[in-house]
Amino acid sequence: MKILLINSFYYNGGSTGRIVKDLYDAINANGDEAYIAYGLNRGEVIDDKEHIFRFERLFTKKIGGFEARLFGDHGFHNSWATKMLCKWIARINPDIIHIHNLHGSYINIEILFAFLKELCKPVVMTLHDCWTFTGYCAHYSFPYCDKWKTRCCNCQYLYKYPHTYFVDRSSSNYIKKSKIFNSVDNLNIVTPCQWLKQEVQQSYLYKHEVRVIANGIDLTKFTPIYSHFKEKNGIGKMMLAVASVWDESKGLQYLIKIADTINRTDWKLVVVGNLKDRRLKNQNSVVWIPHTNNLDEMVELYSAADVFINPTLEDTFPTVNMEAIACGTPCVTFDTGGCGEVVSDATGFVITKGDWEQLLKTAISCDKGKMHGDCVQKAKEKFTKELSMYGYIELYRGINTHEYNSL
Repeated sequence: MKILLINSFYYNGGSTGRIVKDLYDAINANGDEAYIAYGLNRGEVIDDKEHIFRFERLFTKKIGGFEARLFGDHGFHNSWATKMLCKWIARINPDIIHIHNLHGSYINIEILFAFLKELCKPVVMTLHDCWTFTGYCAHYSFPYCDKWKTRCCNCQYLYKYPHTYFVDRSSSNYIKKSKIFNSVDNLNIVTPCQWLKQEVQQSYLYKHEVRVIANGIDLTKFTPIYSHFKEKNGIGKMMLAVASVWDESKGLQYLIKIADTINRTDWKLVVVGNLKDRRLKNQNSVVWIPHTNNLDEMVELYSAADVFINPTLEDTFPTVNMEAIACGTPCVTFDTGGCGEVVSDATGFVITKGDWEQLLKTAISCDKGKMHGDCVQKAKEKFTKELSMYGYIELYRGINTHEYNSL
């Protein structure tokens, strides 16, 4: 069985890049043949060009990205690269095409899905966010908007990712995307959490069956270690928060309030991620660490923390919650998206979205000593990437033998 994985990035592209790489390895380990097609490069060295194909180039990607921002129609440019991809797909003739992120200004969805409709091969589409069923944005939880349930129009949030300068094409995008994604009859939709599944079922994709396959993490890397971080930084009690970029959608405004509240206590707030707001940088109670892809450093931080907090107001299924718990640290998170689906009473607490005072109060009262063992055990039972990969392998097998009935 040949399985083609399509994504914006390969293994250096954040969580989706790692998922695609893990799937590639799992498919090959199970005796099948995996292929990857991706558009954007972050320094990866490809040693198997027969099976791994980068079909977009930086120059044309930038042109497509500029056009999308100028005209407000993200996903409808990059025609040349997409035609190259279609030719490559026809040549390798996969049995199943598994699509991940389609946004990122690297692919033309209209050309791709017209080709897939003619190809008549089963298509799996994993939704890592909401872009597939909206007229514009990848997330609509902050500020909340429900126009996607009927028809996007008069979008007030064009400044949000994927960004446009001034043209509102949300209405026409919505209609076109609905037709495009519903044009493939043998479409199998996967979401990483129950929350996103329920959202999909209220969208124009409601006719398609949806299966939940939770993302997993590598427990050979995310495991408790002895960390000297608190000793080296003179920290008594440590509260950890992690994001790629900190803004209001991730709860930056709450971190500022939390940092101010814990000032002159033995607590320190360690913030990891891109941080442009000086109000947080200049707090005495804050230790700021710029974004890092160093897993060893992250494991040291997770292991050192007394509690992990996630005040995000807009998210799907953040792996940081799982990573912290796997390192033995309880997680206190808002009930945003699927954030709370990995947290149990024994491993942390789920707080009403926006109630930062309760989040702080709960975080301070967490007893890591009592919860550490349960956190590690929960991760072994529920969070392994092997469980996630097994779910996909079973899905492929069922589709290939026509025995799969989606949940």
